[in-house]
Amino acid sequence: MTINFYLDKRGNKSEKKILCYVRANNKLLKFPTKMKIDVKYWDINNQRAKKSRDKRLQSKFNSLNSYLGKFEDMIKSVEEQLQGNEVTNIIYFDELKQAILESFKPTPKGKTFFEVFEEYLKDTKYRTKNNSAVKKYSRLREILTEFEKFNAIEIAFENINHTFLDAFLPFLNCEIGMQDNTAYQQVSMLKGFMKWATLREYNTNIKYEMFKTKKRKTTIVTLSTAEIRKLYDYDFQNKRLEKVRDAFVFQC
Repeated sequence: MTINFYLDKRGNKSEKKILCYVRANNKLLKFPTKMKIDVKYWDINNQRAKKSRDKRLQSKFNSLNSYLGKFEDMIKSVEEQLQGNEVTNIIYFDELKQAILESFKPTPKGKTFFEVFEEYLKDTKYRTKNNSAVKKYSRLREILTEFEKFNAIEIAFENINHTFLDAFLPFLNCEIGMQDNTAYQQVSMLKGFMKWATLREYNTNIKYEMFKTKKRKTTIVTLSTAEIRKLYDYDFQNKRLEKVRDAFVFQC
């Protein structure tokens, strides 16, 4: 059995779907992955995304290549399960095809990551009566949706691991513009949701428990009395700025 990944040649757009080709017994099974990539970033020989000096692109490509690696491993594991302990066992193509397609078939009974997240938001609103907490988690959901689109992946409970985290943190820093402490706060909130989902048996992946949410020490700068006086006496010649100044000084 051989496994290859090729781009879908159909369509005029530069971004193409990545297709998986499985050949066995002189027969071919072709089916799509959930990934897309621009033609110029695709390495035809290695059948993976090219390396990039752009850190943001490289983070995206690392996630894509990791996905394809796991995709390939899953197909190999299907073959191994059919093969059993006897290497000489003959695996018929139709049997292999059916087993592979079944492995990648979504479970109809299970809820998706974001469907469960919606339940979590409703539960948070009911339990805490705290609009601030609901807004924070709503924003996290928006960020995760943006991250999913940016990396051309589908976020699911099973792929919340350190590979996910290695791509998520740079995304928060570079694309969303968050400082490290704010980014780690998002990770901490994600862990809270994952724990909630695990306790309710929506999730069985506990790799999130190993995520570290360290905080860096920040330097707090305060103004002296003389500096506050200087700011208060300064003529901005702009009423809007003066109102901002007055509000700031009042809080000091």
